[in-house]
Amino acid sequence: MVAKKKPEPRRVRLTIPAADESSQTWIDHQDDASASMRMLIRESIQRDGYVDVVNRPVEQLPQVAADDEIDGPDPAETELADDLRHKAEVAGERTERTPPAEEPKQEQVEPAADEEPKTKKSQAPSGLDAFLTGP
Repeated sequence: MVAKKKPEPRRVRLTIPAADESSQTWIDHQDDASASMRMLIRESIQRDGYVDVVNRPVEQLPQVAADDEIDGPDPAETELADDLRHKAEVAGERTERTPPAEEPKQEQVEPAADEEPKTKKSQAPSGLDAFLTGP
């Protein structure tokens, strides 16, 4: 029986200009540049179909107004929010960053027939009271 001859792989030459430092660095980080390029080709086909990526149509991104936050939130506002969150945590209040503590389950004990039901003693002020009336 004659063994089937494997088809020869197609060789493609890739040239990266010396000035394209990011592409040079990227290709240097690939363990298997051939496999990495094939994965990128598959992703391109999946996203755009069989098109010349150099000449594909460009979709314009939405415009950003000058007043919109481009670099993220104002650091002063972030610092103030963090300070308030910290004060609430110190006072024992739950905040976005502190997960709710699991409440211990208390069994309800009914008073004996000959005992008077106990009344609630005055509660200590809540953490919110301490926060609002703090120093």
